[in-house]
Amino acid sequence: MGVLKMFSLSLVLCFGLYAFANVAQAAISAEMEDPMSLSNVMLDEITAESLDLEEKDTTFWSRFKLGTRSIFTFDSSKQAAIDLKKANVKLLTAKKLANGSTDSKTQERLQKALEQYKSKMASVEKRIQKLPADKKKAISQRIDEHHLKQQQLLRDLGEKLPEQVKDKITAVRKDRIEAWYTHHKNKLETSLETATRAVDNGKPFQNLQIMATLEEMEDVLPAEAQAKLRTVINKTQDRLSEKLKNLDEKDQVKLDKYLEGINIDEVKKIRLINNLDNDNLPSNLRDHIKNLQSAHLDSLENRFKNLSDSEKNSFLRKNFETGENGDASKVEMLKRLERNTSSELKNKIRALNEEEQIRLKTRVKNTSNKDDLLKLERQIKDLPVIHKEIQDRRALINNNEVNTSNRRR
Repeated sequence: MGVLKMFSLSLVLCFGLYAFANVAQAAISAEMEDPMSLSNVMLDEITAESLDLEEKDTTFWSRFKLGTRSIFTFDSSKQAAIDLKKANVKLLTAKKLANGSTDSKTQERLQKALEQYKSKMASVEKRIQKLPADKKKAISQRIDEHHLKQQQLLRDLGEKLPEQVKDKITAVRKDRIEAWYTHHKNKLETSLETATRAVDNGKPFQNLQIMATLEEMEDVLPAEAQAKLRTVINKTQDRLSEKLKNLDEKDQVKLDKYLEGINIDEVKKIRLINNLDNDNLPSNLRDHIKNLQSAHLDSLENRFKNLSDSEKNSFLRKNFETGENGDASKVEMLKRLERNTSSELKNKIRALNEEEQIRLKTRVKNTSNKDDLLKLERQIKDLPVIHKEIQDRRALINNNEVNTSNRRR
């Protein structure tokens, strides 16, 4: 028995030493792990779970069962929920295809899945319009949340795909934004504000993904939607700022990597970074954001400088000749790009800059929220005319508030 006890004790001791060595090695590996690695930063990607699905829901048998349920469901609210699930299944299928082979057959299947997703979402919206008000509200809120998630997933789809397929995805995203807006013109701010709060998962940087989606919506929606959409963007920014206030240097590196991982082009990324600056942030973080913006502006300028005139024209057409809503960061970008062009293109860039400033003036006139005006004023650099417009608009709002208050007495 003594020998057996000694043998057992030796086994326990050896196992303990082995486990300790593994734990120690893991700790050393964690310390050596590069915090700059994008793989170490969670990007809040949209998964099956995010869309109220399971991975198995994309299988043939699961899709067959869902189709059968649809045939024997007669309640319009439940039919809309089933169609929403079908749309999300098609979108998840497209995601799997996008991460798979790049051969032409796979790309055709991907594009077919996107068309089917679009068709199912149109069916959802058609069914909702027939619902009584009480049932419509509940399902509409769910669809608004899924709209934001679907837009992010569509944005992420194109990362590794050929340009032709990317263009298809962009067209689908634009079509879905326009379709969503058609049914939300009169309640845009309320719907989006409720949806953004619901989608916010509480993680430090997740509101960056939401802001990226909202800013891409801004490029598609008409000028009449600008003020309400901008109010939602600013509220989302305020929630993000609360989470960023206490970032240490290591977390600031993670912020940089998170921004790097958001699948938007350089122009949109500069706009996103520009919107991060907030008076509520500590000075060291504000300096970090300004340095980050400057670095991205330098990168954009260098990239533009190395393009041919034909490529520069295409770049300007894609990034600065779209959207009806004025953006202060676009003015700054155009000033930078003008330094690296021929005389002919300089004239074009100056004209684009003037058009952007006209849109900014319109944006100021349509803004009734003083906080939104303050944030816009913070973003504008070396534009005295726009500053004057903002001051005049603020004075008018203050005067209207005083008159309203006097009438109530």
